[in-house]
Amino acid sequence: MACVNKFFLIFISLILPFGGYGQVYELSSVNFEAVISQYKILVHFYSSVSPGCRQMSTDYSVTAASLTKSGSDIKLGRLSCDLERTLCVEAGVKFVPTIKYYRNGAVIDYTGSRTAVGFLTFLSKYP
Repeated sequence: MACVNKFFLIFISLILPFGGYGQVYELSSVNFEAVISQYKILVHFYSSVSPGCRQMSTDYSVTAASLTKSGSDIKLGRLSCDLERTLCVEAGVKFVPTIKYYRNGAVIDYTGSRTAVGFLTFLSKYP
């Protein structure tokens, strides 16, 4: 069973960056405001040099796939604080990884574990 799970995670992590099943949307100053005002979206504010950000990326992608498979209208996105420093400061990001959930005009700070189960549990509280 563990072998099957590892294969699934490797497969998902390889296909998702190319816009495959369960896409994690790349956000920037060009689309950020439009996306957070239009969708329910969990946003991962990250830095490419952060080990914590790299460590959770697979679980974040698996969460996106799970939400897509279940037909959820919740999206997952990520925004590089390396490239969009001003936007990250405006969003209240003090460190990375930071995760915020934008829903119906409100911002909810993420407080769960940085695993697929943690993300899905958190999102089930705020459908």
